[in-house]
Parts: sequence; structure tokens; C-alpha cells
Amino acid sequence: MAIELYLSVHADESVQRLPEPFDGQFETIQANLNKLSEQFNLPPLASLEEQLEIVLDQNTPVVSFAMGNPSRFVDRIHACGALVFGTATTVEEAIELEAGGVDVIVAQGAEAGCSGVPSGLAGKRD
Repeated sequence: MAIELYLSVHADESVQRLPEPFDGQFETIQANLNKLSEQFNLPPLASLEEQLEIVLDQNTPVVSFAMGNPSRFVDRIHACGALVFGTATTVEEAIELEAGGVDVIVAQGAEAGCSGVPSGLAGKRD
């Protein structure tokens, strides 16, 4: 299930929606962030791979991902001696993170912005 990535309220107080839905892929995240950079006349961001190399060069003990499945980076991060944290908003995402070798899974619920929660469930409690 895809969710859409939204910008925060802008100077004219209208919410700007990015045209592409968020599909959990890092390439989509990077493309959407670059669209934001263009919209606000900022330079493009370094690629995720470049950002990861900077983090790993600092001997960071934990590398945490809030979106997407970092499985393709797990071996590289572990080779540097760091732990990998991943965020799951559904049981299915948690299972994928575990299968991908993530060390710690952070469960994010609807209270944290409703990411990954079907819109009809936002704010409802069991």
C-alpha cells in the first residue's frame, strides 16, 4: 500500500502535495527530496549511497532508517561495525526488515503521523 509524501504548510498556507506516491523505495524518497530542493531553490541532495558513506566514515555505531527497507545496505553497515535500525509501520514491514537483517525494528504507530496507516484507521484505537 502506497502513502503519499506531503510537504508541510507553506508560506501561503496551502499544503503542497508531491505528485508521486511514496512506495517505500529509496529512489522514490531521493527523487521526492530533490523535487523539494528544486521547489525551494536549494541544491540537490547527495545520493543515499553518498550520505551513507559519510555516516560510516564517522564510525557511527547505529545507522537508523525512518523510511524504506535498508536491507541492501545491511552488509555494508555491519562490515563497518554498526547496527542497523529500521522503522516499521505495519507487521508486514517488520517481517521484511527482520528478513533483511535489520538489528532493531522500531514500531511506529498512527500517533506518529499516520505514515503507513490506511486513512480510515487514522486516530482509531483498539
